[in-house]
This record gives sequence, structure tokens and C-alpha cells, in this order.
Amino acid sequence: MIVDYRNSYLINHISLHDFEFKGIKHDYEKKYIELEIKKKSAETVPSSLSFQDVLYYEMTCCKFWGSGHHTTNIYDKLLRLEQVEYAKSNSIDRSPMNLLEFIGVEIWLNSGDKLKVICKIFEFDDFLI
Repeated sequence: MIVDYRNSYLINHISLHDFEFKGIKHDYEKKYIELEIKKKSAETVPSSLSFQDVLYYEMTCCKFWGSGHHTTNIYDKLLRLEQVEYAKSNSIDRSPMNLLEFIGVEIWLNSGDKLKVICKIFEFDDFLI
């Protein structure tokens, strides 16, 4: 399923409970991030969450609440970070960036770590809703 700013409310309906976070791939040039997740049962084929036209992302790996790599929650967030909000565009007049078409996604792991992404397109498998 493809989510953008027009249907970002769908993010709040995704169920990632009992999924394990397996890894992350980042392509800087293509502004693309892919998260590999897998349901706890060994027979389940890995799935992925992909983010396209990524403007900003950050991830902690501190294990604040102890070890753990299971996803617990995913949220549609208005991630308006000051450094992004006031960033200047590459336009001639260096005006602030237009963030209207961007969405924010925040994923929590049971370790207390979080992944925050601001992007234009978020894609995931339909069975997650």
C-alpha cells in the first residue's frame, strides 16, 4: 500500500506487533530507506517498509529499555523538526522549504529506540493493516 500526505491517516492502522526489526538499507542518492521486518513465526516471509523521497531521518540504537528488536508501535507524526522546517530551499531566493507534501513516520522498538522519517511516500504490505 502506498501512503502519502493525502492518506497518511492509514499509518495509524498498521499493526507491527510481534514483528522483528531485521535491518535497514539506505540509498543516499535515491533518497530511499527500506526496513526489513519479519513476523515472529519462522515460516513468515520477511516484509519491508519503504520510504521514498526522504528528507530527514534519525534512528537511535541505545537500547534504552534493555535489549529488544521487536517493533511495538508506528505513528503518523507531524515531525516538524526545527532544522528541517527552517531549512532553506535551493531556490534563487533561498525561501523556506515547502513541506506540505511530506509526511512523518515514527516507529518504536521495544528496546526504547525509535526511527523517525520525514518523506513523501511510505510503502508497506497490505496485510499489515
